[in-house]
Amino acid sequence: MYYVELLAVRNRFAWFSLAVVLVGLIAVIAVRLAPHESADLPGIAVPLNIILLGSSWFACVFATLMAGTLSRDYGHIPYIWTRPAPREKIALEYLAVDLAAIAIAFAILIGASIATLSAIPRLHVVADASSWQILLRGLAVPFMWYGLVEVATSWNGARARAMIGVSWALFWVLAILDALGFPGILGKLIVVLNIFNPMAYLPQTHTQNIDFQVGVLGLTPLPLTFNEQTVLVYAIFAASCIVAIYAWKRMEA
Repeated sequence: MYYVELLAVRNRFAWFSLAVVLVGLIAVIAVRLAPHESADLPGIAVPLNIILLGSSWFACVFATLMAGTLSRDYGHIPYIWTRPAPREKIALEYLAVDLAAIAIAFAILIGASIATLSAIPRLHVVADASSWQILLRGLAVPFMWYGLVEVATSWNGARARAMIGVSWALFWVLAILDALGFPGILGKLIVVLNIFNPMAYLPQTHTQNIDFQVGVLGLTPLPLTFNEQTVLVYAIFAASCIVAIYAWKRMEA
């Protein structure tokens, strides 16, 4: 059944990739057509971590375009479940196709960003020792976002598309409420809810004397180390996929 999801992914992926490439080309052309300053000026180092975090943010956008997979065939569930294959296998094939597409989109975003910046005079990309950690976190966040949306939509196909859009509003609201720092039980409840907020795990990066922040106000929902938080994000993602598959399996047509 995975070929059905491949067909659904193909168009979204093509349009997303085209948009990324066009934005990069426009940026390069605009810079090259602008008046040039003295060639004697020193080059500017662009931290790779900034590219990784920015790519993670836009990969979250792509992840929400792909999300809602298990609810997409809501009207055809009786037909799909008559196939001689376990429901878990069908669901896993769907999710595997989507996750591969998200990972490839993340890689394309990184590659296009590096190529674009490298094509602009005086700019060059530099990595540091934390780049691998940022890379793993950058991929974990859109995966987590995707998994949470699947949990919310796998059991109810009729409202799936609305729930996908609501996820952006919900995560923003939770992040802002946490930043306001409410006292007492309400404040603690908001902190707990933000453990399941992907935006809370997009960190600040401090490299090459540059402070760059993609997430909302640098939230730190749990007193864990950076690597421990990354493991937590992948754990929430994996648990979300399991729950989504279980809910889809039990859904009555």
